Amino acid sequence: MNYVFFDIECANCIEGQAKICSFGYVITNEHFEILEKEDLIVNPKAPFLLMGRKNRPYIQLAYSKEEFKKAPSFPSVYPQLKKLFTMPDTLIFGYAADNDASYLRCEFERYKMPCINFSYCDLQKMHHFIETPTEQSKQLSLSDAAAMYMEEVHQEVHKSDDDAFLTMKVLEGLCNKTGKSPAQLLEEYPSCTGDLIDNRVFVRVLEEKKVIVRILGDKSDRIAPKSKNRILYLRFIKHVKPSRRVYRQALKGKRVCIPEKYAERHYKNTIKLIQLICDCGGRYYTAPEDCNLFVNFPVYHDDGTLKTNPEIARIQKKRAIFRTKILQPEAFLELCGITQEEFDALETPDLDYLLDERYAPPQKSIQPGEKGERQKPVKKNRTPI
Repeated sequence: MNYVFFDIECANCIEGQAKICSFGYVITNEHFEILEKEDLIVNPKAPFLLMGRKNRPYIQLAYSKEEFKKAPSFPSVYPQLKKLFTMPDTLIFGYAADNDASYLRCEFERYKMPCINFSYCDLQKMHHFIETPTEQSKQLSLSDAAAMYMEEVHQEVHKSDDDAFLTMKVLEGLCNKTGKSPAQLLEEYPSCTGDLIDNRVFVRVLEEKKVIVRILGDKSDRIAPKSKNRILYLRFIKHVKPSRRVYRQALKGKRVCIPEKYAERHYKNTIKLIQLICDCGGRYYTAPEDCNLFVNFPVYHDDGTLKTNPEIARIQKKRAIFRTKILQPEAFLELCGITQEEFDALETPDLDYLLDERYAPPQKSIQPGEKGERQKPVKKNRTPI
């Protein structure tokens, strides 16, 4: 069994489309003895945009722009990448590897080349789960993670094969800490694995004790700011009407709310819930302290642990707890006279008709003197007294 560690640098990722400028890798045996180490320089055929805020450098690459321009383009290194990712009896590792898999996907699409299908392990996630199993801290950078297992770490200049070497040291450190092999760690932390298959990146997340497979970058079930889903969500709240389905009117006259974070991550279920609440005679609200019923749908951290719901604290603080009833999802669906299986089988309503500007909220006209309009300067009386 051999291990492959890889890292990628990009010239830019404008509009989410990565242009790779270097690919570095390290191959080791089971004892972490280095068999091969190489940095493949790639001409990105695109401008370099590496500046951070206020024109401060974001990253410093190991080569000059002239060296990148003289290098072969991505199609020239494609055969070597294919050989690397398809070697038999090999495990593949990266740090923040979900991002690197997305970079490769972008280049396959950009050059209209067949996708190289492979599975990998994201060591940033694994390091986070092992080193901070109960803390909800942010995941560490590669240099900070490697520094936990090495006396000295130099990462002032980003060189892909050197970063791949640091990635290897992270895995070696985790194996020494836990006393387990990489294969055993992969079995213990399945949510750290991912797949690049047919130009789609499949990632795994934990929800309670279940491992859920999702497609990276798929925002069809998200309510993100300024997104189409958010526009439809807000307009549907205002314009929802009873459907042809007949349910018991258990929510008649009641205002119902669900956790905001659940709604943001479950657009389709939220739309179905809004329709169900309306069909049962109720009204969907977004302010929990103003509701009669609060349905406590679970929201999970990246490590699968349950998040504390801040809305319940708001309810308890602003209104007596007995006046707003808190229900678990199973009890709520039972109140509506529907099972979880029946709810899952419901079709998500097609809301594209709400994109018509007739359903847009009216624009508030700003009166003179209100915030948003510059007030005319008042002339002072300068006549001497």
